[in-house]
Amino acid sequence: MYFKSERSMGVAILCFLLPLGGITVFTLISFIILQEIRFFLIYPLGLILLADILFIWMWLDTGYTITDKQLKIKCSPFRMNIELKTIKSIKHIRSYDKQPALSFDRLQISGGTCISPENKEKFLKIINDRCPGVKIDMKPVA
Repeated sequence: MYFKSERSMGVAILCFLLPLGGITVFTLISFIILQEIRFFLIYPLGLILLADILFIWMWLDTGYTITDKQLKIKCSPFRMNIELKTIKSIKHIRSYDKQPALSFDRLQISGGTCISPENKEKFLKIINDRCPGVKIDMKPVA
C-alpha cells in the first residue's frame, strides 16, 4: 500500500522560499555592485536553480510503500528499503533533521529513519498487522 508524504508549510518555506530568496538577493546585490549581470554570476545562480529543481522533485515524489516484507521509502532519486522484521518500534516525534519526510510531524522508525505519511493511523495499522511485535508510541509531541 502506498502513502504520500504529509507536507507542512514550514518545510515548504525551507525548501522553496529560502533558495528563491537567495537567488533574488544574490542577483540584486550583484547588479547593484556591478551595475550589470555578468557571465560569472550564472554559475552560482545555476547551482541554486538546480537545488530548487531537486527540492521540487522531492516535494512531488516522496512517499512510502508497505509490501509484505518491506517498507520502501522513496524521496525523488533517493530510495531506502527497511525490512519489516527489523522494525522494533515507531515513535511520534517532531524533528527538523534532513530525512525523507516533508513535514516536521514525523514517525521515527526504530530510532533511525523518520517518515511522515499522510494517513498515520492507517499506516500504523498496516505496520502493526504485518509486524505484530512492534512497539508504537504515539504520545503527542509538545
